[in-house]
Amino acid sequence: MYTLSNNLDNLTNYSLEIDILKFEKRKEILEIVLKQLYRIISDIKFIERDGVKLSKTRHSLSILSRLWRESALIFLSKYCNDQEKFFLEDIETIIEENEDIVSQEILRKIPRFPELFDFLLSGSEGSIQEMSQGKEEEKKILHNLLIQVANAIISLILNYFSNNEKIKERLYNLETVSSREIAKFRNRLAWEYRKQQYWGEPKDIFESQYRLFFFNEKGIDSSVIYSPRQKELNSLRGIKWSVTILLEIRDATSPLLRSLVGTVGKALVYVLTQVIGRGIGLVGKGILQGIGNSFSERDYQKKPAKQKSKY
Repeated sequence: MYTLSNNLDNLTNYSLEIDILKFEKRKEILEIVLKQLYRIISDIKFIERDGVKLSKTRHSLSILSRLWRESALIFLSKYCNDQEKFFLEDIETIIEENEDIVSQEILRKIPRFPELFDFLLSGSEGSIQEMSQGKEEEKKILHNLLIQVANAIISLILNYFSNNEKIKERLYNLETVSSREIAKFRNRLAWEYRKQQYWGEPKDIFESQYRLFFFNEKGIDSSVIYSPRQKELNSLRGIKWSVTILLEIRDATSPLLRSLVGTVGKALVYVLTQVIGRGIGLVGKGILQGIGNSFSERDYQKKPAKQKSKY
């Protein structure tokens, strides 16, 4: 089975829900998502052996929802099944009630999943391992899938169990265990989502790209990949559409502004060096000449007069 990196520190400028977890819990939830992905692939392969052909592209969101739902149930039932306050039935209800909003707000936006799933489904048992050894873009798409599904699971914990002391001790970093730090962390995430929704997402659509989070030997990093998004661009409205107009205006005016700044800069340099500089030079030269003349006069006055010869 594909193994995760031993370093899962967030190296990006973006806040991720899994940042709040201890390292071992962060790795565990990612491994749970990966194992469930294997299981779903195996199930669909078994169904298709019986001659039932599924449309992966059409059902990609339902597959992602299943992946999130099953992974969330495993992780939450292990760490949030507090017999005093929360029972397994409560956890199942929370997952069911949030499935639609998680699907629309997070899972639907995971890029290139249908192509990734087709690749994994059509490959051998070791397709994911083979991907780890090559196919850099597909590997990043897989990593991003694992991270985003894990983020969506932790969002439930932050919304429903964030201040439960037992859960905090089991899951959270020591740096974010206090109520104040948890509130700050949630506020950062909320701001990150708003910024991404109204600025980052329309910018990426306009630039025909997706941002991916992926693992390397140092931790979790991010990059962008090219992908045509003309249909999404045509559907933008309101603030998101205005962002693309602002970007287009900036692109149109920036060469003119650069040229104008360059011209003004050259003119300023000319004035400073040729006009003001020469004027200062002449003044300085006059001062130096005056100082030189002053020294010459003092030397002349101090020189003793020659005595006349008696002979």
